[in-house]
Amino acid sequence: MIDTPCCQLRNATAIIQTSTQTSNKQNTIVDDTKTLHDLVQQQLIVLNRRAMALASSALFEQALHDATQMKQIAPYSPSGYLCAAQIFTMQGRQLAAIHECNQGIQTASLTDPLYNQLQVIKSKAELRQDTCIDFITELPLDIIDNIATRFFPRVIRSYDTASPYLNVSRNWRDRLCACVELRFSLTAFDASSDTFHALESYAPFVKGLTLSYDGLHYLQLLPMFTMLRSFTAVCQSCFDVDLLLEALGHVGNNLKELSIESINGETSLALGDILRICPNLTTLHCQTINMDMSAAKRTYPKMAKLSLARIFPSIDQTIIQDLLSRLPALHVFSIDQVADPRALLLIPTLCPTVKVLLHDTPLSVLPQRPAASNHRCFIKPGLQKLCIDGSKLDTNDFFSMLENNNATLQELRYWHRALSQPQQQQQEQLMRHRTTATTSLSDRIVTPLLSQLKHLTTFFCELEDRRSQYIATCVLERAPQLEHVSIKNNFIDTTWNGAIFDALIALSHLHTLDLSMRRINDDALQRFANRHCGRADRGATLRHISLGAFYGLCDETLYKVACIPSLESISIESKVVEKMSTLITWMELLGQGCPSLKQVRFAGTTTANDQVLCHMHYMPSIERVVLSNLPHITDAGIMALLACPRLRHIHIESCARISYEVLSVLQEKAHISSVHVK
Repeated sequence: MIDTPCCQLRNATAIIQTSTQTSNKQNTIVDDTKTLHDLVQQQLIVLNRRAMALASSALFEQALHDATQMKQIAPYSPSGYLCAAQIFTMQGRQLAAIHECNQGIQTASLTDPLYNQLQVIKSKAELRQDTCIDFITELPLDIIDNIATRFFPRVIRSYDTASPYLNVSRNWRDRLCACVELRFSLTAFDASSDTFHALESYAPFVKGLTLSYDGLHYLQLLPMFTMLRSFTAVCQSCFDVDLLLEALGHVGNNLKELSIESINGETSLALGDILRICPNLTTLHCQTINMDMSAAKRTYPKMAKLSLARIFPSIDQTIIQDLLSRLPALHVFSIDQVADPRALLLIPTLCPTVKVLLHDTPLSVLPQRPAASNHRCFIKPGLQKLCIDGSKLDTNDFFSMLENNNATLQELRYWHRALSQPQQQQQEQLMRHRTTATTSLSDRIVTPLLSQLKHLTTFFCELEDRRSQYIATCVLERAPQLEHVSIKNNFIDTTWNGAIFDALIALSHLHTLDLSMRRINDDALQRFANRHCGRADRGATLRHISLGAFYGLCDETLYKVACIPSLESISIESKVVEKMSTLITWMELLGQGCPSLKQVRFAGTTTANDQVLCHMHYMPSIERVVLSNLPHITDAGIMALLACPRLRHIHIESCARISYEVLSVLQEKAHISSVHVK
């Protein structure tokens, strides 16, 4: 085929058009590529700027997320690595910064301006890493102790509760374990659990360990506890004595405190074996103990506190003498049963360092709060605190013990359990045998004996019969410096109440009076209140009074108590007030007659309800309200407390009809400092 000029022209035109289209596409590609590059650069600039702003605000995780995005958007560019290195530098993570710089240097070309920046940041990070200070290991011990006590659990019952605090870093874990007394309390055993494996790691740091029931299987790990100072074992009815002694043998020399409790008392340890294995103990408590001392071949001068319960054979004078001769520095001695209670009289003589003697002490005798008296230090030997069951001791012997320690005794806790009929007859025969026909009990004992308790400041007594009431009255009459008196009288006869209150009236330093009686003599309590009414001067000492009675007080008696101007705290328990109208009137009188009253406590009384709390505003000086076991208190009554202008603290215990929503409202109020709920 022969091309005509016309065909040639068309071909030339097509070629020119194709060439033009190709040129336009190339220009588009170039232009769009440049635009995309500019957009990527702009995005990198924006991400980098935001990352630096986040890092400056200590939001490092979000800043590192932006740096990661920069790496993904432009993997060919070192800008993302440079950004990450700068963030790690601000965090103080020099090794991580060096790693990012190395990756960025491999990505960047020698002509890239970011190459030099990466080199500079890497050099500075290496310099800081070489000269860095280990802040954690150099942190002062008092600082770590102050920090740890704010968040670290006092007793670790499961590793899960402690792991968030221990696993921050290796340095922090080692430093924390070295400074804080790690204490584990375990009641279950699982060889595959995290707690089991954690004990293997943390055993060298543990200072206190309690194993109960199935937790005793952890005894196999006891040799690993090289720093153990305190160990408690709560055993079931039957346990392997040899296994326990063998385990104690690995840590016995380091132990300072040891407590071994047997639930049913079918198996016991010999006291001599314990002292032989653990010669450096300062505190020992054993429940179900054999007094065999044949294995103990020396004295133990570090033992300061010894508590023995469920003793066999029954302890007598010979055993006490042998035991105390080996403990020259004993300060606190507590024993359960004694074959002859008169052996207690010899304890201060056999061991002059004993200052606290507790004999068969029930929980009710233990103080609910520590007394605020200032204990004096006496160089001369003698008991400073005595807790004793008077039913086990003849009255003459008890008074003799008081007389022998009258120059040092500061605190006396005395209770008298009711005797069975045969025991009472035996006691009366013993008293008749020791009392002459011409001398009465009062003439023989009271006058020459109790007039010298001049240092006694705290007296607790729990009474069951007339004899114990008589003894308590004698103590009150012969202890003029008493400041804290607590009387629990389970005897319904009020004959001796009058004598007790007359003795209380004579106390010029009385600060706290707790009365819990089945029946309180109204006339006697009115005389006591009259003694303190009208004494708002500096000579007034009574600050706290607590009234509890199974049978209610008459209105006039309550109104008299409400007129003691020196009171700062008052507590009403049980059925002291039987009518709500009486309670409301009494509260109004409290507001008028007690200008210094700061605390009111209602406990176990069905009289207190919402209407009563609505009248709390009559006491404008109230700062603390305690509500315990009140079934009729609801949210409305709690909200009414907000009318008290100075109220700061609210304590609520066993009040089932109060909702958590109201408690949340109270906590949000600015003038309420604390709301405690149990």
